[in-house]
Amino acid sequence: MKRKKLFVFLFLLVCCWQAKAQWSPNVNVVIAERGVRTNVEGNLNTGQKVDLSWGYNSANACFPEAARVYFRGNHVLYTVYLQPHQSAEIILKPTNDTTKMSMYAYLVGANNFTSVVPNVKGCISCKSDYGLVTTPPKKPANPKTDKPRTTEAPTAPAPPTNNRKLFIKGIGNQAYHLMFGVAGAEPTTTDSSYTIEILVK
Repeated sequence: MKRKKLFVFLFLLVCCWQAKAQWSPNVNVVIAERGVRTNVEGNLNTGQKVDLSWGYNSANACFPEAARVYFRGNHVLYTVYLQPHQSAEIILKPTNDTTKMSMYAYLVGANNFTSVVPNVKGCISCKSDYGLVTTPPKKPANPKTDKPRTTEAPTAPAPPTNNRKLFIKGIGNQAYHLMFGVAGAEPTTTDSSYTIEILVK
């Protein structure tokens, strides 16, 4: 078992070295072993502001056009190699919880080294988390069909947080590059530190 884990780690290391040689310098290559939480420290001062039209382009559909206001700060870009049948959970934690950040992630083929924000002409799937939660309206009570409810003590709401979380899954028996970016929500959010937690499953 130890020998197998070592082989997997060395394989990922070789993939990382090869990938670094092919990605543009502004893409940070992350080695993430399956089943092991990988933490990456970062700061928005290493990124830059980008044209956001790629995100609401219908070929990517990463976020609606109205949501571009949540991605106006600096962007820092990352990539993780996903083997066939793998998925990944990514959690973004700002060092200062009052700092508002956003995050997006998208999949491209394992041989695609050019679809780097903002030059993303299309992707396999894309998701984003910018902290906007929509609560569906409650259905009005119907005394004829609704069962009487027992009275329960109200639960305290969860404390607000600026953490962001995404889960993205590979499709079919293929390997992918998982690309993801951390962005400042405000135009002035250009120098703030954070931690990214990645779990490949």
